[in-house]
Amino acid sequence: MARKIRQVKSTTVTLEPVTEIIAVGTKVESAPVPEPKIETQTISYKTIYQADDSQEVSSRKTKTDGINGQVETTTLIQEIKQVDKLEASTSQKLWWEKGR
Repeated sequence: MARKIRQVKSTTVTLEPVTEIIAVGTKVESAPVPEPKIETQTISYKTIYQADDSQEVSSRKTKTDGINGQVETTTLIQEIKQVDKLEASTSQKLWWEKGR
C-alpha cells in the first residue's frame, strides 16, 4: 500500500463571512410632563374706619368701595434632561376687579 502525501498549494476563500450587527436600544423613555397647575384664591378686602370731623357722630359714608382681590398661583413642571429629573417652579399673579 502506497502512502499518498498531500501538500496545500493555495488557500482560496470561496465565501466571505458576513459580520453580524445587533442594534442595542439606548433610548430612555421619559414620563410625560404634567400640564401646569393653576390655582386661584380670593383675597378679601379690608375695611378701614377713619374719623371724619365733617360728619355727624355715628354716621357713616363710604369713601372707596372695597374690591376683593385674587392671587393666581401657577405651578409649572419642567423636565431637566441633563440629570433626568422633573423640577417644579411656582409663580404668583395678584390682580383685582376694577370698578363694579
